[in-house]
Amino acid sequence: MTTQKSIAIALDTAASRAKGLGLAAATSKQCWFLAGLIAKAGRDASDIGCQISNSQAVLTAKQASLYINDYLREQAA
Repeated sequence: MTTQKSIAIALDTAASRAKGLGLAAATSKQCWFLAGLIAKAGRDASDIGCQISNSQAVLTAKQASLYINDYLREQAA
């Protein structure tokens, strides 16, 4: 079972890569909240392309916001 913490680690790693590329990276708060939504949905970070083993994954603040909205919409349905 994937935990919110392990998902958040993958998301934070992808956000760090975004920052390293000079992009507006997802914040730690966004990563933690999104990780909770992903875990609650019974999924893992690979659902949005962010695994620790994926050295190409990046997560910007805008992307994180869009994913958060999608998961919230899905939960409300």
